[in-house]
Amino acid sequence: DPQRAVTPSAIVDGVVTTLGHWSRRPEPTPGAMPPAGVAPAATLAGGAQRGWVEVPVSIDTGAGSRLFGVVCRPAGRAAPGPAVLMLNAGAVHAIGPNRLWVRLARRWAGHGVTSLRLDLSGIGDSPPRRGEDDNVVYSRSAMADVAEAVDWLKRHEGATACHVMGLCSGAYHSFKAATTGLPVASALMINPLTYFWVPGTPLSDLKDYEILVAGERYRSGLWRLQTWQRLVRGELDLRQIATTAGRAFARGLRLRWRDAARAVGLPLADDLAGDLLRAAQDGRPLRFVFATDAPGCTLLHRQGGPVVQRLAREGRLSMEFVDGADHTFTRGPVRESLVQRLDRLMLGACGTAPAP
Repeated sequence: DPQRAVTPSAIVDGVVTTLGHWSRRPEPTPGAMPPAGVAPAATLAGGAQRGWVEVPVSIDTGAGSRLFGVVCRPAGRAAPGPAVLMLNAGAVHAIGPNRLWVRLARRWAGHGVTSLRLDLSGIGDSPPRRGEDDNVVYSRSAMADVAEAVDWLKRHEGATACHVMGLCSGAYHSFKAATTGLPVASALMINPLTYFWVPGTPLSDLKDYEILVAGERYRSGLWRLQTWQRLVRGELDLRQIATTAGRAFARGLRLRWRDAARAVGLPLADDLAGDLLRAAQDGRPLRFVFATDAPGCTLLHRQGGPVVQRLAREGRLSMEFVDGADHTFTRGPVRESLVQRLDRLMLGACGTAPAP
């Protein structure tokens, strides 16, 4: 229908202008590495007028590879200010889930906050590091990538403080950045699904949050006639049920043992309570945002134990919940609620006024 057709004129004009700039650039020296910062060839129409300027950048990892990202700066910024590092949500590239990072970056630039939407090694437009596989969301090099990005923001953007945030695996890496002592001022975690990951573990392996969700489903199904009818008809996978039940039982015993060991001061590996205390030291706030009934919240309480309530009472840890949300906040009205919460949490952490 010609009357309904919409031509994205601004986008087409921007692409044509960018290609024209690129065609006039000198050819790089063969074998030379690209510069640390890639200057923008064109500015999106209206960006500066709306309070932001975006620049694609290339960050040298020092390991023979580079990280791609997009810096969004306040237009006309005269002095250094806070910065936010936005990490990949799973295998989603630097735009973020449902393009959320782009929206937040431009929104926050209007309040004086610089951001870097980063592709970790092997994801999006960042190639994997030498010897590593492509598209690994819980990679061995993630913390090294985050460290390089934080250092880059301080050196090249004059960031006075760097805050880190992410969803799903990005939330995991944000938490690990805080627990490993990287110089981040705060960590904002949205719907993390795990707090420990062994590099090289296949994503197909049964994970703690999957055991938790399956266990709740099985328990509720015990009281339904339909469940028993399906069992009689042979429609249920008894091996899978037995495997899940066994792992759930073993996990419960492990958590009880860990609580007892922690109470008497025994050192523990993969101790979420200890990680939370390390992450929150030096006044570093930990902010969690969950979809209601998200399994990551239950895991946080079960694996973190009383330390979670303690840090919450002290104001060093907070948890907020978004009703009606799925894992990546795909529904528009629910995502609007998330945006308002993130505005308040991150702009508050950065010391700027919340967005209206």
